[in-house]
Amino acid sequence: MGTSLSRAWDDIKSNVFLYAGFSVVFLIVYAILSLIPFLGMLTGFVSFIFNVSIFAACHHYRQTGQLEFGNFFSWSPKFGRLFLGNLIYVGLAILVMIPLVIISIAMLGLSAFSVLVEDPQTFIITYGSTLAGIALMFVVVSIIFGIWFFAYFFLLQFTEMSYSEALKASWKIGRNNIVQLIAFVLLSIGLSLLGVLVLIIGLAVTFPLLIATQYHFMRNFVPESSGEDDWDIMKEANTSF
Repeated sequence: MGTSLSRAWDDIKSNVFLYAGFSVVFLIVYAILSLIPFLGMLTGFVSFIFNVSIFAACHHYRQTGQLEFGNFFSWSPKFGRLFLGNLIYVGLAILVMIPLVIISIAMLGLSAFSVLVEDPQTFIITYGSTLAGIALMFVVVSIIFGIWFFAYFFLLQFTEMSYSEALKASWKIGRNNIVQLIAFVLLSIGLSLLGVLVLIIGLAVTFPLLIATQYHFMRNFVPESSGEDDWDIMKEANTSF
C-alpha cells in the first residue's frame, strides 16, 4: 500500500490544480443537488462518478504522462455499465441493511422506542450495551461489504468482466489482501482528518489522493506494460488473485 500511495502522490502533485479543481467542482455540485428536494435522494446513485473520474485521470496520466480536465470524463462511454453497476451496489447494500435493521429492532424491543421519545438519557443508560452491540454488528458487516466491493468499480471500468465476474473477482482481491485493506482504511481515516483540518482545500487533495491510491493498488494486479484491452485477462488467470 505504501508504494501505491507514493505513486498516487506523484500523480496528484504533478497535476494538483486539476485534481483539486475537479474535486471542488464535484463537491459543490453534489452539495447543491443534495439540498434540492427529490434530486437529493438521487445523489447516492451518482456518487460513483467521483471515484471513476479519478481512476480515469490516473490511468490517462500513467498512459500518456499528460492530463487535461476532460480526461477526468474519459470513462463516459461506459456510463451505462457503471451506472447499472452502481444500482447493483446500492441494491445489495439495501438488501444487507434490511435484516440488520430488523435484528437491531428485535435486540432493542419495541418498548425501547417509547423510552427514547420520553427520556433519551434513560434510553442511553438502559440500552447502552445493546446499542454498542448493534454498532459493532454494523461495523463488522460494513467491513465485510467494503472488502467485497473494494475492486468492484475498478474492474467494471477497466475490464470487460460481467457484473457477477466483477463481484467474484473483487471479493477474491479483498479477501486475499485484508491487511492491505485495513491499512487503506487507516490511511483513509488519517488523510480525511488531515483534510478536515485545512477545510475544503485539504479535502480537495486528500479525497483524490485516496482514490488514486486505490487505483494504483489495483493496478498492481496487472503488468504495468499491459494495455487497457489486456486487463480482462484477470478473469482468466487462476493465479491473478
